[in-house]
Amino acid sequence: MANVFKRSGRAKWHYKVRFADGSWSPPRAGYTDKRSTEQRAAEEQAAIDRGEVGLIDPFAEHRRKPIADHVEAYRAALEGRNRTSKHVRMTSARLLAALAAMKSATLDNLNLGSAEVALGDLMNTPNENGKKLSPRTRDHYAASLREFGSWLVDANRLPANPFAKLGRVATDADVRVTRQALTGEQVLQLAAAASTRPVQEYKRTHPAATGDELEVLARQGRHRGLLYITAALTGLRRAELAGLRWTDLNLGDNPTVTPRPSTTKAKRRDPLPLDAGLAARLMAHREEVARQRGKVPTPSDAVFHVPKNLTEQIAKDAKWCGLDVVDADGRRLDLHAFRATAATLMATSGVPMQVARRLIRHTDARLTAKHYEKVDVEDLRPGIAMVGASFWRGSEVAPRVAPNSAPIAAAVGCSVPLAEAGNAIADRAQVASERHAAPVEGAACRSVPAADEWWRRRESNPRPEMLRPGPLRA
Repeated sequence: MANVFKRSGRAKWHYKVRFADGSWSPPRAGYTDKRSTEQRAAEEQAAIDRGEVGLIDPFAEHRRKPIADHVEAYRAALEGRNRTSKHVRMTSARLLAALAAMKSATLDNLNLGSAEVALGDLMNTPNENGKKLSPRTRDHYAASLREFGSWLVDANRLPANPFAKLGRVATDADVRVTRQALTGEQVLQLAAAASTRPVQEYKRTHPAATGDELEVLARQGRHRGLLYITAALTGLRRAELAGLRWTDLNLGDNPTVTPRPSTTKAKRRDPLPLDAGLAARLMAHREEVARQRGKVPTPSDAVFHVPKNLTEQIAKDAKWCGLDVVDADGRRLDLHAFRATAATLMATSGVPMQVARRLIRHTDARLTAKHYEKVDVEDLRPGIAMVGASFWRGSEVAPRVAPNSAPIAAAVGCSVPLAEAGNAIADRAQVASERHAAPVEGAACRSVPAADEWWRRRESNPRPEMLRPGPLRA
């Protein structure tokens, strides 16, 4: 008799049938409706009980097909799931390359071992362009194989995913491109350079340039500068900025921006609050466009023009205002760097992580922290200052010194052995002058006067081991 069950995390019901030899089949995907799955399982079990040919291996037909046929069917399935053409194209190309490296002609050749060997060969063998597969790109290939194997199971072409345990190999050290995070002042400098640089450069190469020509260049530069500011204050990606329309902006009392779902990674509608200062600049930009065209922009008009050579323009603007295109740590300055800037500004401004995650539109806050918060060590200093203020609250002296935790002679220049005197040193104000050596590098002595009593006790009951330095204990 067939066995129908629900797998954890799966929408469809699954079932098993019993073969003539008493063994059970691998789990097979049914339908989201339990009764339909039970009916299908019962029909297949009845056919097996009748001994119909071919039902002992329900995947035999698919096993005989060329692997390219399965990849083409998977490609069609991706298109049916409304994946972007770029995603479908890249996934298919990676699949075909990985399967060719595995020398897989049919489904019977698919297994975990051959996949790991093939991906390793792709990482170690240069391609026709002389480049090897990076660890991160290798992981993209592995992800394509895992998703392909999962589809084969869901489509009842294989009983189990042969690539389910194909793991990742890339680490943080394998990241090839990291972005800078600018300060607000640097973003404004870059925006100012965008409006002045083209005019100055054109005037230098075209001394007879007219005022109208220079005004066109200045206006284009101002618009590009506003693009920089918008990206830094919203974290919008390139496609989202390019797809933004005036109808997507609400510039009233509570301004918002709603990136178009077709341009976002998650493909969903996520309204975001808009900074009031940025909203005012966008309103002024709209008025400027209206004056230039002689009519108010329509709701379907694009807010920004994002040129193909924007990365080159950013590099020129950065050099003009003295910013590094690639800093000392190898971090680049491009349009995506403004997204890193947005998250870092949130972090340094004290925005809670969960709020920053929603504003930057990540599903996992760890992704926000890992990839976008380029917090400098100096940005952390106010935090440690707050910790220290709380730690020393109510105390008027320096940190107490535990016995045997400091050098025999005080580092601040006092000859009183801290390791022997312990916290008595930190509880008094000054030692008798004859007990002090010259301060080290002019440091003031932090010893305390009642250490005199400690010295008197020591001199009245001297012990040899106290009169010579001993080994320090941790």
